Amino acid sequence: MQGLEGEELADALGIKVSHVHVLSSRMRDRMEKAVGSLLIARLGRDDCGNLDTLLSDCDGRFSLDVRSKVTRHIEDCEICTKKRGVLCAPGSIAMALPFVALPVTLKSKVLNSVEEARSGQEPPYTNPNSTQWKWDTHTGFPTRTSLITKPLPVRKLFMGTVFVAAVLTGVLIATANTNNESETISPAEPIKEIATVESPTSPELLQGEDTEPPEPQQPNRDTVWNYPTDLKLVETTQNYTCIEGDYCSFDAFLSQDPLDIVTLSYDRPACLGQELQSGNDSIRWDSRTWESVQKIRFYANDNRIVDGNRTCQITFSLVGAYQSIEPNELPIVFTIIDNDKQNTKPTPTPSGGLTINTTDIAFGNQANSQELVITNTSNTLISWTLSIQGSQNQRFATTKSSGRIAPNERDAIKIMFDRSQETEGDYAGEIRIEGNGQTFQVQLSAQIEIPPQIEFFYSEPKVVYTTDTNCGNNTATVAASVIDESPLSMVEVEWTRNGIDTVTTPLKFTNNQMWLASLSGFESQATPSIEAKLTVIDARGNQSQRTTVIGVRIC
Repeated sequence: MQGLEGEELADALGIKVSHVHVLSSRMRDRMEKAVGSLLIARLGRDDCGNLDTLLSDCDGRFSLDVRSKVTRHIEDCEICTKKRGVLCAPGSIAMALPFVALPVTLKSKVLNSVEEARSGQEPPYTNPNSTQWKWDTHTGFPTRTSLITKPLPVRKLFMGTVFVAAVLTGVLIATANTNNESETISPAEPIKEIATVESPTSPELLQGEDTEPPEPQQPNRDTVWNYPTDLKLVETTQNYTCIEGDYCSFDAFLSQDPLDIVTLSYDRPACLGQELQSGNDSIRWDSRTWESVQKIRFYANDNRIVDGNRTCQITFSLVGAYQSIEPNELPIVFTIIDNDKQNTKPTPTPSGGLTINTTDIAFGNQANSQELVITNTSNTLISWTLSIQGSQNQRFATTKSSGRIAPNERDAIKIMFDRSQETEGDYAGEIRIEGNGQTFQVQLSAQIEIPPQIEFFYSEPKVVYTTDTNCGNNTATVAASVIDESPLSMVEVEWTRNGIDTVTTPLKFTNNQMWLASLSGFESQATPSIEAKLTVIDARGNQSQRTTVIGVRIC
């Protein structure tokens, strides 16, 4: 990115211009996290006992697993967070990197090596000798290698500089001179031993000969980095069986850090929309939330018909926000239990040849349409009329208002309920059917349920301490703002003092239109953080939940 932007940078990277800003922003974020974790692992163990314990069994190699552990620790540790802010201050790392002109062959070589690595092949390095490193198990850096035997050409010097700058990130800067000597400089602390580089340098990064290799074929311009190939959706709790009018659900999280944003996706079988309705279509994870458990749920429609239990199979998968993900499908079979009962209300005695299939049509809180059937049991043609009665009849509608039924024939009429104007409450109406001297009345009922809306839920402060000494506050105040058309019957938060036993604390409504509660008495077993879950239920039984994380420190 030295001096390149816009179309020039897109051309240098071999990608579309529209993707430059996405990759650049992602690269900066990853670089900051990786560099910060490396510097904290290298320089922060003396300041943080928890970090020192975390890295006690480290073999000295700064692997992906070690980096992930350190990154998660930093997010929950105030000491390491502050130290990372100092070590990764804007410009401090960049100022330590020497400026070197980009060789014209660099792009093709780098992209060719990437393509080789992505395809599982060994990149065609020209250096036949493998560099042997000795690792310091405390710092994670090489301690001693052999001396440089000759000056490096500009092309190799640049590649070596990239290697040192990327891996040591300004902590170790390797230089070579004509006296065949190599020394390292640490801006943070003195190094007891002098690190040198084997001739010509590590085969993982430098070509060993001056001869220019053949120009490799350019990769596709749309080539981007892939997500981890073993990224999976992990199930925890299951509730694949549900009753009509209730939710089928299961909890899930990701198997590892996706290194980007991923969204839960699923197919649309014929049973989805008939048997089940989607309950949440916006589930996603990123590098900060990939370990969080999310509930995937679907509402089971009540068809008001005694037709037995039904099943619906839905196949889930993960979709990348900017890139493709290796196919990894998770088929789930949901079973809907039929709890409908035979109509116990007596059917009107036929008098004149007309009968109806029901005298009560209930839409519940989900259905938009139901069916009314008129049958002519006589041997003559019968005309009929239909009207909807009641003060709330504007919510109910029908596809027919009159008709004629031949002998021994039936007429199916669709009755609809309008949910477009979402006003929570109970709705009622009545259908009046007249024909051949007969009159029938059908009662209509429907509900519109809207869960409480939680505008925000947070803790102040974000971090508490297990005692009330000078370390800091040992009490957290949780605050929430809730909007609902119906009165609220319960507003409470579930949390743990020690990370094991659940405590339920009600929130109180204050004059400033907020719900507040104080949490205290945290125990050391709760470190490094606890999750506080807010549950809100209104007078109609509708429920909403929200969670927040409170950091807990041992004083």
